[in-house]
Amino acid sequence: MGFASLSFVQFPVYRSANAVAIGIAVLLVEIMALTPLLMAVLGLKLFWPSKHAAGHKESRFWERMTSVSVKHPVWSLLITAVVLAPVIIFNGQQLSFDSLKDLQAGDPSIKGFNIVSDKFGAGKAMPTTVVIQNREAMDNNEALAVIDNLTEKLKNLKGDKEVSGPTQPKGERIEELYTNSQTKTVVSGLSAANGGVGQIKDGLDKMKDGLSTPDFSQVKDLSTGTGKIGTGITAVTDGLKKINDGIDQGAGGADKLASGIAQLKDGVSGINAGLQTISGNLAAINDGYNTLGQGYKALPGSVEQLKQLTAMMQGTAAKIDGKLPNDPDVAALKGMLDNLSAALDNLTAGINQANSNYDTLTAGLAQLNGGLKTIIDNTSPQSQLVTGINELEKGAAALSAGLKQGSAGQKQVIDSLAALSAGAQKIKAGQDSLYTGLNSLGSGMAQLKDGIGKSSDGLNSIADGINKSGDFLTQLTSTKSFYIPKEAFGTDDINKMLDAYMSKDRKTLKLTVVMESEPYSDNSIKLISDINTLVGNELKGTKLADADFGISGATSTANDLRNVATHDITFTQIIVLASIFILLIVVIRSFWIPVFIAASLMVAYYTSLSATAFISKQLFSSAKEGLSWNVPFFSFVMIAALGVDYSIFFMRRYKEYPELSAREAIVIAARKIGGVVMSAAIILAGTFATLYPSNLIVLMELAICVVIGLFLLSVVLLPAAIPALMSVSEKVSAKSQTEIFETAVNQD
Repeated sequence: MGFASLSFVQFPVYRSANAVAIGIAVLLVEIMALTPLLMAVLGLKLFWPSKHAAGHKESRFWERMTSVSVKHPVWSLLITAVVLAPVIIFNGQQLSFDSLKDLQAGDPSIKGFNIVSDKFGAGKAMPTTVVIQNREAMDNNEALAVIDNLTEKLKNLKGDKEVSGPTQPKGERIEELYTNSQTKTVVSGLSAANGGVGQIKDGLDKMKDGLSTPDFSQVKDLSTGTGKIGTGITAVTDGLKKINDGIDQGAGGADKLASGIAQLKDGVSGINAGLQTISGNLAAINDGYNTLGQGYKALPGSVEQLKQLTAMMQGTAAKIDGKLPNDPDVAALKGMLDNLSAALDNLTAGINQANSNYDTLTAGLAQLNGGLKTIIDNTSPQSQLVTGINELEKGAAALSAGLKQGSAGQKQVIDSLAALSAGAQKIKAGQDSLYTGLNSLGSGMAQLKDGIGKSSDGLNSIADGINKSGDFLTQLTSTKSFYIPKEAFGTDDINKMLDAYMSKDRKTLKLTVVMESEPYSDNSIKLISDINTLVGNELKGTKLADADFGISGATSTANDLRNVATHDITFTQIIVLASIFILLIVVIRSFWIPVFIAASLMVAYYTSLSATAFISKQLFSSAKEGLSWNVPFFSFVMIAALGVDYSIFFMRRYKEYPELSAREAIVIAARKIGGVVMSAAIILAGTFATLYPSNLIVLMELAICVVIGLFLLSVVLLPAAIPALMSVSEKVSAKSQTEIFETAVNQD
């Protein structure tokens, strides 16, 4: 019945032990069929080489033990408890699931395990793998963020030394793949951009302050002066004509000629002085205009750089908008950047208009310079005019002799004055064009100044938006989440990282967990349950909530074995004890005696198990973690099965003396059956002792445990504890019956 009950356990190895029940059933058939036949045929020869068929010897040891127990049952029970209880209580039982401890140190697998353990730690030799399988691919940021969070939680789990996975292939975070690091980079870029915006704004402010509409009244004065020069030239021409008339009149007009020459000389001097003034003013205007032109030339490049910076900032704002969709600050920043771009386009148009006006002004200045050059050439001391006047002066001294020569010189002067008059007209026309161009330039400069002011205001708004965005993003740096930018997906580095821990279809991934303690240690095995609970809790409510997961590895296998073994040993104890208890009630036809027998079996089991754990630690260095995990199971089955056999022998013998008192009957039964029980116990102990030389720790521990259990049953519990319990029960029952009788007599 004990071995047949193993058919209901979970573990296949345990369940296979029910074959023993079949063997026992066959043995029962053989004992009831073949053995009686042999006994009948062989008779006394069955006991050869012995010639005597006398009964077995009586056991004086059992008789004395039982006699003392029934006479002093309380003391017997107390002594038994004092001896056995500490063994059970103070020797905590631990189970070892180390499948390597039965191997020798010279075996290749043990050598390799020891080398890895010494150099890299025992956890590296047999890491634990967490496997997650999802219906959809997990190569996306949402799923990878869940995996990374799970990886961090596993790393923080006490007992885990290292955890690696698709987001942390080397067991450490890659800081560039986290939002806080990426946000810091964006904030740094915004700060740099804000600094650039500030520099541009300062430059625009300086340009705005430096730009002012110049006073072009001097150009108008130049035009007026040039007109006066033309009038003077006309007057000079008229004077020359008069002189020419005077020359024609002859010597009588010599005085008029001298006066005209003096007037001509003064007019030329005035023209020369006026030209010098115009030339100086024109040079100053030209220098200022060149300076202004340099500023204009620099403006398109600055505006172009500003437009490029604006485009870069628009790209950055678009990326931020992709990471922070529908964010009001990001939307405001994009709007301000669009306004700045439009303002820069308007500024470009104003500069182009100003450049057009600048070209017109350039043409006017060129024309003015040409006219001034002609006049200056004609009024210089080396000019024909001055030469003619000098000739006139010389001719005045010898007027009479050189009237013809004077007339020719006079004509030359008149011709030169005509050229001067034409040059003056050109100068005046150029000055008028210059004035018109400068007025247009002033209007363009006003428009430019207004555009620069608007650009500066726009840059202020951009700077405020960047500061707000920077403050918002700075707050986001406290939030750390795994994130791979879209442009990084598909790169070789990311693919290598994912390939190492994900299947090709990206629907299955693994996390490698390296524990601090040895793979088969109790701490590591307990950690598997924590990992299993943690993974289940972390996946709940996430994108991977419906994913299947499991834990593989030697430690995980040991944990499953422990769960199965714990369940099966408890289930086996219940079912075996229940079946044995029912059998004892049927055979002995008593209730309390089966209770005593079941209790003695459990005491023998736990005492022998505790003693074996202590002895094993002393004898085997590899057994420091505890008993082999399957020793308790097989020990319980053997001790329970054998113990109940001996108890049935004892109680059946006790039932053969119904005419005697219970005390006398139990003592005689102990004397009669003690030798049989002791002989059977010694034979079985010897049988199990043969397992010890196997050098397999599990068999050696099983042998020690069963031998100790048989010793306790045959020497202590059956001859002493059970009779003492029966004696106490009899006294209690007799006392109860006496009280009932006395109560009945008193009532009568």
